[in-house]
Amino acid sequence: MIDPRAETIQTLLDRLACARIGRRRFLELLASAGLSASLGSAAYATAAAAEANQRTRRRALRAEYDYLIVGAGAAGCVIAAALAATGAEVLLLEAGGNDEIPQVQTPGLWFTNIGGPLDWRFPAAADAAVAGRQVPIAMGHVLGGGTSINAMLWVRGIAADFDHWAAGGCPGWAFQDLLPIFKRLEDWEGGANEWRGAGGPIPIRTAHDPHPTAKAFIDACQQMRIPILRDVNGPMREGAGYVNMTIAPDGSRANAARCFLRPSLVRPNLTLLLNESVTELRFKGTRCTGIRT
Repeated sequence: MIDPRAETIQTLLDRLACARIGRRRFLELLASAGLSASLGSAAYATAAAAEANQRTRRRALRAEYDYLIVGAGAAGCVIAAALAATGAEVLLLEAGGNDEIPQVQTPGLWFTNIGGPLDWRFPAAADAAVAGRQVPIAMGHVLGGGTSINAMLWVRGIAADFDHWAAGGCPGWAFQDLLPIFKRLEDWEGGANEWRGAGGPIPIRTAHDPHPTAKAFIDACQQMRIPILRDVNGPMREGAGYVNMTIAPDGSRANAARCFLRPSLVRPNLTLLLNESVTELRFKGTRCTGIRT
């Protein structure tokens, strides 16, 4: 269940951290919602420091950066944060706007984003395998990219597929090679075990109040003697169970921007620009050396 008070506070903290609102406006909105007493001092201090830093960074854009990252989607948010942690000067540009809007943050509204204004609405090439249709490919036109508009499912994939890649000449891609990485990413509500991780940047949980049709489906599987799995990302085996979802404890979406980027917006070497479309890549030989917006 969504905790409206916690979600409102997190939304305001996100807006403050990205310098969408100032500290005075943040406190005014918090007070008007009657939430001042519910705000943790550490959370406010971190968001306020990020807000001040990003305002400074945007007023003092550099002619050159060590790294220019085009697109603050799933990969862009992770890469920008990781590069900034090394001390490199990083500029992250996103063509879309901020993600602190109900369509993104409320999990139950995810389907309204597909094909909407937060979706690039790219079509795949026509393919005879689907009767010549152009299948739409949903990609997020907003901070967080696809992780801001998708259905928030956390699905690792089939272990045998990874093992097949390793056997085919991709060392390091076997499932047992990747399992420690999956675990480091996770903050699984069930706690750490040999298959799952806890304390990582991505909160992961199952539905605590599943839709009646979901419960009916699980009941039907049980009647058909299909094994019911308590954790579908545990040992790979046949069965049915409730999906894992990247949803925060307050019931809001946990996208790449919240999990990876925002904690790094306090760094003096990371600058985030929203609503900035890159129109050209500039090359010297085969090396990209700049961009045009």
